Amino acid sequence: MNIPPVKASPTKGLFLEALTSDLELEDAVHDLVDNSIDAAKRTTRIAKRNSYDGLYVKINFSKDKFQIHDNCGGIDLKTASEILFRLGRPAARKAEAGEVGRFGIGLKRAIFMMGKNASVESYTVNSHFTVPISVDAWKKNDDGDWDFKFDKY
Repeated sequence: MNIPPVKASPTKGLFLEALTSDLELEDAVHDLVDNSIDAAKRTTRIAKRNSYDGLYVKINFSKDKFQIHDNCGGIDLKTASEILFRLGRPAARKAEAGEVGRFGIGLKRAIFMMGKNASVESYTVNSHFTVPISVDAWKKNDDGDWDFKFDKY
């Protein structure tokens, strides 16, 4: 006799509710700005600069659209593929000294809380990617696949 497993995994709907239930709009925006600040810190450290001159974070919004854009170094493809969209930080990914974001959930919380569709795009010196996200389609597909797909890579 083939005995089936007893499923105990969370549903995406429950996870989205738990992740965003205590989040206010200003908190979501703050999480996104924190990501840009952390990127600026990494960029200045890597370039061995002692200044943030020339780096910026711009926010544009209307009743139908929210956009945050920075020039703080971008996200490399390996980080985008293996870490950026994870819900929490992998154990091997340690927080860097002085990093504002602590848990690796700010971007995802903001996307899940702020709208139904999002696009995350990043340019670095060596790469460019785009990840479109339809929250409703992602949530509906509750078969254990929690991954997103690159549109441009």
